[in-house]
Amino acid sequence: MPLSLNCFNIPVYTQSDIYLGRITGIEIDPATWQVMRLVVKNKAFNLPLLNKNKTILISPRQVISLSKTKMIVADTTVKNVDLDVNLAASITV
Repeated sequence: MPLSLNCFNIPVYTQSDIYLGRITGIEIDPATWQVMRLVVKNKAFNLPLLNKNKTILISPRQVISLSKTKMIVADTTVKNVDLDVNLAASITV
């Protein structure tokens, strides 16, 4: 049975219990309505002097567990790239 919950603002951690941020959005494929990526932001990634926001995009394949209080993703290399230059950080499989 599908899990029905509001996943926005749920904290995201790696399997090693490293805090990545909170879910702030979901990217959906308009043709198939499948979740393509979960958007995670962390205030620690912000650079206030440069007014730049950093974001992590997580593939659904990286999700280990999801509850109403916490999401856990697989441990892997994380890249942070500035979205203002039309690039996105990602956690790859």
